[in-house]
Amino acid sequence: MKFRWMSILCMIFLLLLALNQPEMAGDQTQSKIPDYSMTARKDVPVEYTWRVEDIYPDQEEWKKDKTLVN
Repeated sequence: MKFRWMSILCMIFLLLLALNQPEMAGDQTQSKIPDYSMTARKDVPVEYTWRVEDIYPDQEEWKKDKTLVN
């Protein structure tokens, strides 16, 4: 009986500890990315758009990989 109460108290403590952590509690206000899915690309801030240059430095590199896929 004593062990059961200790287990329950430990679980409650761990739950309260987890809920106190913003990332565990679902509070994502610090790093939330706005939803631009219905926004024209020209209206989306640059920091939320893809940079193709990070993937392929030029079109020739892209064409090489494209021929490998086809």
